[in-house]
Amino acid sequence: MPVLTVIVQLNSLGGELTSGIAIGEQIKTRGYSTFVKSGAVCASACALAWLAGDFRYMQADSRIGFHAASVQKGRENVESGEANALVKREKPIPPRKSPLQLVPNADAD
Repeated sequence: MPVLTVIVQLNSLGGELTSGIAIGEQIKTRGYSTFVKSGAVCASACALAWLAGDFRYMQADSRIGFHAASVQKGRENVESGEANALVKREKPIPPRKSPLQLVPNADAD
């Protein structure tokens, strides 16, 4: 029987923390790998999902961004100890197999 390899391509400036964690849990549970393509950005909640990949791929000009979790209060985002504790408690980070893999860009003719 053939082995199916799934690579989830990510490209997002972020979003809601619990959604990023939930996506990461599905990626980890299903044994998927993650990839951020050339020129793409994966930040905030997206970066948590990227960390869950069995194998994590990015290219030299990909951008993966991390920051403290925050909540919106009025018109401002304020760092939230409670949200940061959620990230720590959910433990979305450890991959099952491999750390980061850099993928070279294809040579343009």
